[in-house]
Amino acid sequence: MRKLCVLLVCMCFFACSDSDDSGNVFNIDSFPQRWELTTMTGSIRGAVFEGDQLPWQESINLKGDGSFIKVRLIDNQTLQGAGIFVFSEENNQMFLTLEFDSETELIESCSREKITESFLMPTANLLNGGSAPCDGPGLFYIK
Repeated sequence: MRKLCVLLVCMCFFACSDSDDSGNVFNIDSFPQRWELTTMTGSIRGAVFEGDQLPWQESINLKGDGSFIKVRLIDNQTLQGAGIFVFSEENNQMFLTLEFDSETELIESCSREKITESFLMPTANLLNGGSAPCDGPGLFYIK
């Protein structure tokens, strides 16, 4: 009986393994892509905003020609910014960088680059960005 229990535990362990990432593989050539802001962290430790609690709604639309449009809806006003984007890999981590055509309040970044915004892509369907390191919001987008 004990051997059967050990066998069942081993089978459960391997059955729950996350080694099959087939649904989580990022295809860099698959466009268009739409990324929606789903979560925001505030400058106050532990402050998390989601859904209707978000101070604004936002999306990033990536096109196959290398261009993007970022749209923010805040207080019944729509703001838009556009430019080009690039994906890059550094130290086995994927990044998305947006380079806007001009300065805009849509950019959430601590960078000195006034028209650039960067995001870490920890998984194929998640972007992390924002200006949290310099006391701004942390922004999380889902594809």
